[in-house]
Amino acid sequence: MGTRGRIGFKVRGQLYLGWLPCDTYPLGLGLKLVNEIKAAIAQHRFHEWTYLARVLEIIDDEDTSYRHESFEEIFTSGTFLLDEVSEFEYSYILDLDKYRFIFFDSHTTIRYSIFKLPNFFEYEEQKDSYEDEQFF
Repeated sequence: MGTRGRIGFKVRGQLYLGWLPCDTYPLGLGLKLVNEIKAAIAQHRFHEWTYLARVLEIIDDEDTSYRHESFEEIFTSGTFLLDEVSEFEYSYILDLDKYRFIFFDSHTTIRYSIFKLPNFFEYEEQKDSYEDEQFF
């Protein structure tokens, strides 16, 4: 069984979460997403992502072809597979309202301003309590 996780975004106060069945480790997918956000900002595409998120077709279906493993894929595909899963190990959320990248697992929550993302994913070094501030 793979390392299950969730990827999602928040726009206009609404949270959208999708499920990934494997390979969601912080030093793999987490680092990929951090670098992707940095590139979108550097290439002036972040505001385009915000617009595209507002017009995405949200799908609640069994068809996994709508499943995406990056924010770029999500926002440029035109569709997002909504998938509520209770068992996961890691979650990655891009808050387009507050310009934050949020990572959490069952023990920790890490929040970064998208304008102050680290050069690497500092999973073990920047832990704070999940109870400090609920994201939802």
